[in-house]
Amino acid sequence: MAKAIAAKNKKKTWKKAVSLLEEYVVRIETPDGSYGTGFLCPRPENKSFLGIATARHVVQNADYWQHPIKVYHQGNDSPILLRDRDRVVLHDKNGLDSSLLVISPENLEFPEEPIRLVPDEFPIPVGFDIGWIGFPQMYPYTQCFFSGRVSAFLADRHTYLLDGVVVNGVSGGPVIYLAPSGAVYVVGSVTAYNFNRQPDATLPGLAEAVDVSHLNQSISEKSLDDLFKERKNPSVAAHEWTHIAELFRKRS
Repeated sequence: MAKAIAAKNKKKTWKKAVSLLEEYVVRIETPDGSYGTGFLCPRPENKSFLGIATARHVVQNADYWQHPIKVYHQGNDSPILLRDRDRVVLHDKNGLDSSLLVISPENLEFPEEPIRLVPDEFPIPVGFDIGWIGFPQMYPYTQCFFSGRVSAFLADRHTYLLDGVVVNGVSGGPVIYLAPSGAVYVVGSVTAYNFNRQPDATLPGLAEAVDVSHLNQSISEKSLDDLFKERKNPSVAAHEWTHIAELFRKRS
């Protein structure tokens, strides 16, 4: 009886956690047909920009070819179209499947209260319950919740292995941990699902999520100039850099 009550309370708490995060989660779409999920990161103290975390493979092609990126957020009646000059995309320096889409704070209406990130030095232990949120391919405009447990943490790869399901469209979505206090922390972002392929069947596999170390580093940048230097595309003209810098400074 006690176990049944505890399970029921856990479900209620997860529901509350998902409701809390709904305003932070976005759907991302690119012209080549790629799409995934993203979520708002804590902004710097001066609130000069917004950072939307996602998986690198969701935005990498659009960033390289300077294509526009659409961002859907429940607080907006229509999607936000981000042209190449309207954003800066910061990819993880170590090649992890993690990116930060940096935009003007006036483009989207996000909550003032910042989302909590798990500190780098305290990864979530094996066996702990976690959940993740995203927009699956079969219901691309419906925010869905998934859950599982931490199967392993690969410290050298900054990657969690998760006992749970990940489908197309959920990549980049936040992986969350619900603390006993009721506080919700973002553990990382969904990146992949590894099928257990056998000669005569495909069996359940393991999901992967990168931790938030890249995000913790990116949002601690001291100046906008540092952000612009992170950009790798050499074809962007100098006057475009000036335009981007002025765009963000005017809104800081």
